[in-house]
Amino acid sequence: MVLFDVSVAFIVGSAIGTKSEGDRIDLALVAGVLGMGVPGLYFLQTYPAWDWQYILDPSSLSTGVYSAFLLAIIAASCLGHLLGVKHPKTGPIGLVFFVIYCGFFWHETLYVGTYEQYHAGVAPFLPRRFIFDLLIYGTPGAVVLLTSYWLAKPQSSSTN
Repeated sequence: MVLFDVSVAFIVGSAIGTKSEGDRIDLALVAGVLGMGVPGLYFLQTYPAWDWQYILDPSSLSTGVYSAFLLAIIAASCLGHLLGVKHPKTGPIGLVFFVIYCGFFWHETLYVGTYEQYHAGVAPFLPRRFIFDLLIYGTPGAVVLLTSYWLAKPQSSSTN
């Protein structure tokens, strides 16, 4: 989900910025690009209507949307990192808004189909192929996100 991926990249970037005291923007970028961008691009291509949460008809979008998506992930990771350094409460506040967002779009998250299927009320509930794809692409992404956060610490403390 495009908004989901960008939001998570921002929140994780913020957490890394806060934890590393601004020293590890590289980890924020790794988390964003590899943790959210790679799986996100797969889901954007494989389940486009679901990824846009059935708000936009993906057939009306240009192919440049993939580049814009990756650029948004990178920008969110960097912005999150920078704000996390200056305002450590950015991450927790972002997380609250993220949880509200997920609660608001729960139905669009659990029913995975085409734009037409969703709007006709026949999109399947978490289809087996989707669950399989989530395990294959989501698990490594989650590992990258968690590892990037775990490795984040100020550079000065890593030499002590």
